[in-house]
Amino acid sequence: MVTGFVSAAGAATTYDFTGGANPAGPFSLGCQATGLLNVDCEVTYNAEGLGVKGIPDLQPGEIDNWPKSQETLWVNFDYDVRLVDVTLRMFDYNDDFELFINGSMDSSYGPGISDNPYTISPDINFVNSFGIRASSSSIVDGLILKDNFTLASFKVAPVPVPAAGFLLIGAMAALGAVGRRRKAG
Repeated sequence: MVTGFVSAAGAATTYDFTGGANPAGPFSLGCQATGLLNVDCEVTYNAEGLGVKGIPDLQPGEIDNWPKSQETLWVNFDYDVRLVDVTLRMFDYNDDFELFINGSMDSSYGPGISDNPYTISPDINFVNSFGIRASSSSIVDGLILKDNFTLASFKVAPVPVPAAGFLLIGAMAALGAVGRRRKAG
């Protein structure tokens, strides 16, 4: 038996946050700040994208790890999606980040990663949340390196539906039509 996958109605949708307006979509935003000083946080919106304001925070418009903290931006979807890619802004060669999918760390990237947007594995379906965390700061050649960037956009697509599901739906519709004809005749 051969089964394929058919995309549900609609193509991939990109949510772009670089305009600075409060983002809207089938998702909610949250944040987390941990470290020596940060005890609370709020999500920020600016022309560069989404950031996290740790309280206190020297750079409230960015997801960063300064001073001695880690900020995480969470995106929680209203329904399962396939996360296609994530685009960061203000992201440079020294930055590194951790990507969480459905509450578990998927991968840690950098420093030195140049993929932007970062493409998510097509094998990862049924995503109900993801998070981007600035990794901890490091000292290289006597310089304190810190991570700082914003979430500029992400792209999601409907979760693939097995083609057999469409066959089942079609068969049930045909049975319903036959039943209506018998009642009418």
